[in-house]
Amino acid sequence: MILLVEDEPTLREGLTDILTFGGYEVTAAHAPSEALQILSTCSVLPELIISDIMMPGMDGYQFLAEVRSNYSKDTPFLYISGLEATILTNDPAYGKIGYLNKPFTVAELLSMIARILS
Repeated sequence: MILLVEDEPTLREGLTDILTFGGYEVTAAHAPSEALQILSTCSVLPELIISDIMMPGMDGYQFLAEVRSNYSKDTPFLYISGLEATILTNDPAYGKIGYLNKPFTVAELLSMIARILS
């Protein structure tokens, strides 16, 4: 399962459709607070969390810190944002983290997910 956190409804719905079409089971949240609630009640942690960076209330970096502190030390993250370069890192403190610039193509998104999950 992929947990998708995106505050913009049209993009969240479009990404959910793309990921589902790509063969992934997706649970979508409109905010980090909703995603944390989902994490607190799910029996199996997601294999990947995709999150916007700039969101009201809690940004993507604060969300990652919260996930690492309370739920999972190693679930890979993919940030989607207009703020960062398209890279994949393996931060010793935070695990595997990908960044994908908006706008991106379906092929770029699915390719980055495959890289992260491999």
